[in-house]
Amino acid sequence: MQGLLTKAREAQNRGTRAEFISKAQQLVENAVEAPDSSGRLWGLLGQIYAVQRDFGLALEANREALKRAPDYLPAYQSLGQVMIGSNRAEEFLEYLDDALKAEIRSPEFYVLLSEIYMNFARALPRDPLRKGLAKLMARPDINEIEQPIILQKLGRCRPRSEG
Repeated sequence: MQGLLTKAREAQNRGTRAEFISKAQQLVENAVEAPDSSGRLWGLLGQIYAVQRDFGLALEANREALKRAPDYLPAYQSLGQVMIGSNRAEEFLEYLDDALKAEIRSPEFYVLLSEIYMNFARALPRDPLRKGLAKLMARPDINEIEQPIILQKLGRCRPRSEG
């Protein structure tokens, strides 16, 4: 992966932003063809497609990223941007709900997931958002250290009002 980034940076130094993105896309598309390609590579490809405003491909790549790496938070962030931008907030909430159901044994994952909830709160319907947050706080692996951190982050969260 480091070699891919180096080649993309070299392309960036030689040309325009469009050339850089195009070169990065080529490199990552080639890399994800490997049967054992990582969720992180698929997530990077999803981000490249989103920058190019190819939202259909961005959705597909981010979905594949989450299949391969359900703990890869940047894929949730990118997926949220694309889905909410496409008026599919409720569908995005289903992905967040799946993240809460996953057997990821990392309290840090759930603290960062709370940030994703917060980032998209204004675009998400209030009741499903509250239910998701309640599930997040009920996770058995969220302890007395992480819980106040999450609550503090969510205290700054202003959900979309129904109306």
